[in-house]
Amino acid sequence: MNMSFFLYVVILMFFEISGQILFKKHYSATENKRLLLAAGILMYSISSFFVFKILGYGSLGIINVVWHVFHFTLICLLGMFVMGEKYTTKQLLACILGLISLVLFMTEEIE
Repeated sequence: MNMSFFLYVVILMFFEISGQILFKKHYSATENKRLLLAAGILMYSISSFFVFKILGYGSLGIINVVWHVFHFTLICLLGMFVMGEKYTTKQLLACILGLISLVLFMTEEIE
């Protein structure tokens, strides 16, 4: 895979995850709820440009699976280690299976 693909995925994930964190904070905030919501929407809007960029690297289905597995893995780790969320054994197994699928996709050249 091309290194610029991974760079775009990392940037995409930064903006997308930032948006999700802002949305999550919106629900527990007592002040600045509109600002948190607006900032979250802005982050998601910026991430859409990088979705556009990565779609040029291969088929729609494969690119989306690779990007989303990266995304879900990082979200899971942030949830566990930053936000203190707890996951069941079944949920952790699902994350591991997602990582295995990522390895399978990445060992083939994206066309």
